[in-house]
Amino acid sequence: ALFADESFLATSADTSWTGGVKADIGVFQRLTVGVFAARSPSSASSTAVTDTLSDDQAVDDYFGVELRPSLGSLNLLVGAAGRVQGGSAGYARLSMPLYGTSISASYQYYDQLYRSKDNDNGLLSSETDLRFSIPLGPKELKLGSLGVSLENQQRWNSDPEWKTELSYGHQLGAVSLGHKAELSWNGDSGDISSATGTYTLRSSYSKDLFDIRGEASYGLGDVNRLQAITLTGLWRKDDRNQISTNLSYSPDSQ
Repeated sequence: ALFADESFLATSADTSWTGGVKADIGVFQRLTVGVFAARSPSSASSTAVTDTLSDDQAVDDYFGVELRPSLGSLNLLVGAAGRVQGGSAGYARLSMPLYGTSISASYQYYDQLYRSKDNDNGLLSSETDLRFSIPLGPKELKLGSLGVSLENQQRWNSDPEWKTELSYGHQLGAVSLGHKAELSWNGDSGDISSATGTYTLRSSYSKDLFDIRGEASYGLGDVNRLQAITLTGLWRKDDRNQISTNLSYSPDSQ
């Protein structure tokens, strides 16, 4: 419930209404201001203590403001949110093209009283996300694009968590292929001795009325083995006539 477009529309067990509202106002020609308010089920509502909460405690009430300036090719959003029951948060997101590449970054901060699903019910103090997308050569050569990302989660009472991802997408004849290698670890940014990772291969093929997709994931690090394989198929003549099928295999399920 940090962002207004992530508010919930549901009814809690005590029949209290939950939901949200947001208004965007063009204050100046190059500045849009958004204000929002939301009520969602309390972060404690998924635990065994729900029955001990009063009606007021069974929900969380949020309010906030966002600023979106118009800066040409630079997309920027900054905002702040508060929780009536206690706590505040702030966030910023930006994206822009740069010499043929695409760059995006986001940062979110939560104080210790802020509770929502976005910050793992109060365990996170901040989140940082950096992403780069780089096309490889001119489009005519169909060499694909390379993506790089780095994510960091700072926690109030435990080691920070890191995740880096390298992805590559390209065409091989009529087949679209996507490769993704992901590495995760806890502690200092340079200490990857305990890192675990996953390599994922995705493929898709479409021709006429048929669409076939596949995905395979393989564990890296301490678990060097196949994790799962998924295949899906679709024959679609129109909205009323179609057949779909799927098949999956996971060694862990045996």
